[in-house]
This record gives sequence, structure tokens and C-alpha cells, in this order.
Amino acid sequence: MLTDLAEKLKEVSGLNVFYGAVPDTMDGDGWNYIVMNRQKKRKNGKSALDYTDIYEVHVVNENYIPEDVEDNITSAICSLPGVRVEGDMEFSYTRKKNTNIVVEILTIVFARARVR
Repeated sequence: MLTDLAEKLKEVSGLNVFYGAVPDTMDGDGWNYIVMNRQKKRKNGKSALDYTDIYEVHVVNENYIPEDVEDNITSAICSLPGVRVEGDMEFSYTRKKNTNIVVEILTIVFARARVR
């Protein structure tokens, strides 16, 4: 699933996609990228083996994220079998260190049930 998620994100966004964190050695356009991670496994169902995997996708852009990005990402990721958006999409903001440049961060949470 992680490989499929990374490939879809790269395909639809054209941005660098990282798992967990951005490497310290990244150079170039370092403030336009996506970070994906596993958030948790939520127990569901009656079987001891039934879980829902929860994944987070963080889109990070200087200034602002273009308005069609979240639609493109959710459509692409939800095309993967059993994947759906989980809850609200959240925006947060920070400034690039030692500048007045605002960075917008969009967090989208996805869920995929695993029933055995």
C-alpha cells in the first residue's frame, strides 16, 4: 500500500514525495513537496485480525497550495481499492526560517479497511 500511495502521489502532483520526513540533504525547491506517513492501525470488526490502516498525506507549498491539488490527490488515492478520505482536510501555516515567506500545509487523512 505504501508504494502504491507514493506512486499515485508522485504521478498526480509532480512533487517530491517522502515517507515520514524530508531528508536533511534535500536541495533544490525544498518547500514544495509531499510527506506521507502511517498514522495508526485502528481495530475494527469482530475478528482479531480486522483493522483499518490510517495514512496521512501532508502537502507542503510556499505561499499557498493551488486549489485543485486536494481534489486531484483525493481522486487519485481513492481510486486505490478500499481507500477513502477519513474526516476533514486540515490546513496549517508556518514561515520559512529567517524569511517572511508563508508555507501552507494541507493534511489529508485516508483509511483502508483490512478484513481477514
